[in-house]
Amino acid sequence: MEHMGHKMRLRYALGLSFLCFLDLVAFGQTNKMHGHIETGLLMGTSGRIPFWMLSNQYGRFTPKAANGYLEAGIFSDSIQKEKKFGWDWGIDGFGRYDGKAAGWLQQGYVGGKAWFMYLYAGLKEERFGDQNPQLSSGFPTWSGNARPMPQISLSTVDYIPVPLTKGFVETKFGIAQGWFGGDGYVKGVLLHHKYLYLRFGGKSKFHFTAGLHHFVQWGGTSPDWGRLPGSFKDFLKIFVAYSGHDSIPGVPWNEWANRIGNHLGTKDFMFDYTFSDGLKIKLYWQNFIEDITGIEFRMMANGLWGLTLEHENKMGFCYEFIHTSSFNNVGGFDYYFRNGIYLQGWTYHGYVIGNPMITSPILYKNNPTYPGVQNDRVIAHY
Repeated sequence: MEHMGHKMRLRYALGLSFLCFLDLVAFGQTNKMHGHIETGLLMGTSGRIPFWMLSNQYGRFTPKAANGYLEAGIFSDSIQKEKKFGWDWGIDGFGRYDGKAAGWLQQGYVGGKAWFMYLYAGLKEERFGDQNPQLSSGFPTWSGNARPMPQISLSTVDYIPVPLTKGFVETKFGIAQGWFGGDGYVKGVLLHHKYLYLRFGGKSKFHFTAGLHHFVQWGGTSPDWGRLPGSFKDFLKIFVAYSGHDSIPGVPWNEWANRIGNHLGTKDFMFDYTFSDGLKIKLYWQNFIEDITGIEFRMMANGLWGLTLEHENKMGFCYEFIHTSSFNNVGGFDYYFRNGIYLQGWTYHGYVIGNPMITSPILYKNNPTYPGVQNDRVIAHY
């Protein structure tokens, strides 16, 4: 597909790949190890590869007309739902040639499970949201569009029963600390992420799910403002999205008068029903939050609306509507992936971290001096 601001036109693409997969089982069937080596070539007309060859690929490829690549990795996983303890690790390297050679560590992590909690540290490919990741255009704020960043993450392995509800109410939650490193306009930026979901229905055929994600870009050193607030005391403030600070000399006013950091997130709601023949229907709405002001449903039209039909992972259909163009209640726009201090916005290595329908900076050719998102006014059908 073509960027939303361009005229639609047909595009031809060619993708060639070779994959070698190795699967090993060791330690008495409790530890499964597998590795892969893959090489391929992606090609497109009109001077770039097609949108969906580029998007939600964890930042592997560039828009250029030809991308040759080589990837190799090895992974191990002993985590099982019925076991109290387990561990996993993985290392995956990626190399690309699109006229220039580049290579990096795509994944490198180690993690462990104790009862229902999972802790990992390192680079790990993740997606969020309860929609089908193979069918969806991507979760609004974390879709798998950008390269994984270093994190320490603690979360439940999956949904767990809430005490005293006899399994009718389940929950999952998590918290993570990440590092943007030297990427972006502001260097050394920190990431804070936490989420909480409740699911009602237990073992019945229907479920209703409600959840909340809270992301913050904070800290770092700005070319314009110098070192931004990044102490542990500041972390406690960004954790609760505290507002109303005292003036800090040399620090931009909206870092102390409003809230420290760039806050964004989603409110998530989903209804699903499983028919007796195994067919499942999912209806979901994921509403954007910008700077916490969207927490009170003032911008109900802005977000992702979805319908999915799937049959035991054998066949599926997905329709989604993405909308970010409504005015807020004071007569302006909310700019979900932009920020006046963190000019790179909600991006990592030039790719939007959230849904790729909000165009990544790497897709722009006309304004290479601006590091952030230029188009977050989107109305799209998928």
